[in-house]
Amino acid sequence: MLPPPLPGLRSCRSHLQRLCQLVSDGQLAVVLDPHRFVGLAAVPEAVDLLQSGSSSGKVVVQLSSSLPDTPTAARL
Repeated sequence: MLPPPLPGLRSCRSHLQRLCQLVSDGQLAVVLDPHRFVGLAAVPEAVDLLQSGSSSGKVVVQLSSSLPDTPTAARL
């Protein structure tokens, strides 16, 4: 049995579609913070950076060191 839809999902669908279109058109880009965090042990340090307010984009924690250093764009 599927869970019920999230409340407000329909109201945000048009916003999500607009954001996806902006990304697709190259008018909106995701910026990643240059700090590199690898492994679960780095999560507290990443959270500290977020809470400090000094991050300059999305903070990413790479769970495995065997993944590529440069993240690839997610398909929307």
